[in-house]
Amino acid sequence: MADDDATPGSLQATALRLDELTNLFRQRLIDDREKQRAFDALYRELAQARALADGQYLMPLIRRLINVIDRVAAGSGELARSVAEELTEILSMYEVEEIKPRSDHFDPRLQEVATVVEAADADEDGTVVSVRRRGWRLGTRVLRPVLVDVRRLTQQAPLT
Repeated sequence: MADDDATPGSLQATALRLDELTNLFRQRLIDDREKQRAFDALYRELAQARALADGQYLMPLIRRLINVIDRVAAGSGELARSVAEELTEILSMYEVEEIKPRSDHFDPRLQEVATVVEAADADEDGTVVSVRRRGWRLGTRVLRPVLVDVRRLTQQAPLT
């Protein structure tokens, strides 16, 4: 009998109310998505701010630890090697790692020239002769470049 009581006016009112609720639901879904995007952006900014703050506060300590590693590694013996390795592991916990060049050719992005040695031929031009000091990086940021000696081919004047 309840179905018989439905009048066209009440059905219209129910349909209208259903449309209003559907629109309200859609709007709330849109609002929720926008809020989630805003929260995600805030979380990214917070992570960046934390990373920046960590870098600012930790950088003096990191630089001093790198210098200590240099001095300890220059020493001889098992204890010196062990301490240098342990300090290197501590730095790696903060994503600081030693720069290990992929080739024997000079890379100005990662290396700094200490001295230039004359190359015997064109094949030796631009190759690293020796490493004077290890380099370090934090992620992609070079904290201290590798200090190297490089071979360079000098141009000789033609004989006349």
